[in-house]
Amino acid sequence: MDSYNNFAKPIPNTLLQFKHTLNLFIHSLRQHIVIVPQALLTPLQTRIQQCINSRLQQHPCGYCYIPIFCNRLGELLILQWVAGSESKPHSHLASINFTKVLSGQVLERKYHISGGQLRVISERVVQAGQWAWTFPFEIHELVALDKSAKTMHIYFPGRVC
Repeated sequence: MDSYNNFAKPIPNTLLQFKHTLNLFIHSLRQHIVIVPQALLTPLQTRIQQCINSRLQQHPCGYCYIPIFCNRLGELLILQWVAGSESKPHSHLASINFTKVLSGQVLERKYHISGGQLRVISERVVQAGQWAWTFPFEIHELVALDKSAKTMHIYFPGRVC
């Protein structure tokens, strides 16, 4: 009974102080990053973009992707879309997929198999800043609606890399 009551106790004051201190540190760090002169940031941004471009891979469906992290536990990709390019209907097998639209907008269609044919069961436009997701074995498709569309994809567990 005592072990159950331990879960009901309030968070110790030291943890709250640590959280407050961490928040202050993060806020301070953000302020220092903002005041870094642009002259120092430009070469860094250029180097980051060169690194990204060197890892950019072309997919047969017309979009480009950058693998950021990939193992059996999880996977993170950034996709750059050409207007009108689409992923074609697919599932991520046993993986859960979370997709965040970073810029532009994409159309997400979800499908169901009925009578041996794919049937659209939902369609929605996902704007920059919004999330879409699929459950294991759920069939979906993404279509870029403009040339500035960029998306971030997280898969859990990771697919075969």
